[in-house]
Amino acid sequence: MKLLVTGGAGFIGSNFIRYWLNKYPQDEIVNLDKLTYAGHLFSTRDFAKNPNYKFIKGDICDVEAVEKAMSGVEVVVGFAAESHVDRSIIGPKAFLQTNIIGTQVLLDAAVKHKIKRFHHISCYDRLTRAYTKRGLKYYWELRDNDEVLSLNMETKQIEWKKIKKIIVQDYEGGVINLNTDKLNFKVTPNHRMLLQTPKAKKLIFKEASRLGSVNIFPRGSWRSNTKIDKNLMYLLGVFIGDGFLAYQEKYQKNKSGLSKKDYIKIARDKKNGRFISMNYVGKQKTTVMKSYRIFLDIPLKDKCRKKLERVLSELGLNWHSHSGKAGEHLYFASKKFSDMFKSCGKGALNKTIPRWALKADIESLRALFDGLIDSDGHWGACPCFCTSSARLSETFSELCVKLEFIPHVFERKKQENLYQGRLIRGGKSYLISVTRQQRTVRIGKGLNQISEGLYKGKVWCVTVPENKNLLVERNGAFIFCGNTDEVFGALSLDSKEK
Repeated sequence: MKLLVTGGAGFIGSNFIRYWLNKYPQDEIVNLDKLTYAGHLFSTRDFAKNPNYKFIKGDICDVEAVEKAMSGVEVVVGFAAESHVDRSIIGPKAFLQTNIIGTQVLLDAAVKHKIKRFHHISCYDRLTRAYTKRGLKYYWELRDNDEVLSLNMETKQIEWKKIKKIIVQDYEGGVINLNTDKLNFKVTPNHRMLLQTPKAKKLIFKEASRLGSVNIFPRGSWRSNTKIDKNLMYLLGVFIGDGFLAYQEKYQKNKSGLSKKDYIKIARDKKNGRFISMNYVGKQKTTVMKSYRIFLDIPLKDKCRKKLERVLSELGLNWHSHSGKAGEHLYFASKKFSDMFKSCGKGALNKTIPRWALKADIESLRALFDGLIDSDGHWGACPCFCTSSARLSETFSELCVKLEFIPHVFERKKQENLYQGRLIRGGKSYLISVTRQQRTVRIGKGLNQISEGLYKGKVWCVTVPENKNLLVERNGAFIFCGNTDEVFGALSLDSKEK
């Protein structure tokens, strides 16, 4: 097979050629490069004399040069581009000429020569997930109408943005590995990373292959005009962590034969409003008595017991304390609260923070966070929260991001423990650690947190209008990262665009 690689004297292109010639020594490669500020023949020195390699100095905007280079080629891999943002400001004409006109020249030539495949790639690997309103989703789970969390580049505020396109491609080549004890991400070398400058704290994009010695991933701030009573939000957090609903029905003999609505209408004296005695006048034999009790499993000596009692009293709830074989509880009865708490999911495995609560302002969200940590968490230098619900681990992480915290989710497999002669079997659970320290990747003495590697498989990206970034997760770590929709002017012929 014969390939044309444009921009093959640059960092990404030369590494691709080197990789391809080593893995497929029988294939031929033609390298078309203009040798601008980003291209150097020094990068190709180790394979320059390979009999299956040929270099042509030329511009992808030059139709004649492209036609010559594409003769007999089956696959085109496009790396030639004005990819640096600063260059687009200094020389916008060259930027537009190369990226738009140059791409069009290559596409026209590819169609004319019946090229089998045309690759132009910049994406995430298959294990990276996007955070949507439906939770964390792999690329194959994303929908056209999904909204993702994104950072406004000017205000640094966290916003929900609808994705415009979902692009999935097959990829075989180099990747940039970002590895620390807190991060583990893989991106293609020309992927745009969203970073924060150290001093001015401005948001900028930088290619993964050009990351510096210190790279800071930004946090965002959440703004909302939805204020919710802080006592209510604290109670919601405690209920999600350590509460459950106990709805009961009891059938009683109906003494009047009337429904409650009819009894109030007929039995009430119209003059003084008092109820009058009456015999069995209706046809209803039984009445359903409904009980809407909410239990909170907070022991008497628990760290948040006194605060919870105060919150319940301030909310005007007639609460009670109970101690028995099942443990120590606080409970109260309320249909209104029972209906509200139903939105938190049924059963421990399905618990979640409801969407209406996550829309609240910062102060309300902080009260919710406090209730969650007080109930099923642990306070410390880095607070932790535990849950057996995958969905709750996701919505709790969203809560942390909105509070400018950095969450990290650790998945714990099924465990068995022997306690007082009894075998206790536990299912899969999630531990979320929380910190305010921003994520960074560094290159320096004793540090090798940025490295090159090889990858074969699916890569993906989405188009996020205006902000051009989204919140992504890989192996439990979250960062706001760029979406590289600008490079998608040329797609592989077999790529899937939803």
